[in-house]
Amino acid sequence: MNHYLCTLIPSNLLPEQVEQAADSQALPTVVITAGNANVARGRAHRATGLAVHDVCRIPASDAAKTEAA
Repeated sequence: MNHYLCTLIPSNLLPEQVEQAADSQALPTVVITAGNANVARGRAHRATGLAVHDVCRIPASDAAKTEAA
């Protein structure tokens, strides 16, 4: 299993504001464990109820740091 950082789109954010918020790293994130990015995207959506803007795989060394926090 891999760890993925999923960037979420808050429901109160207007569509035209999404890219600007993403560029400024102002969107919330959640770490999901899954076999692939598509599964992680679905799990993030189901867990939060929010649309997912982006999914990035976290290297194993960084994932261990995230779990310890």
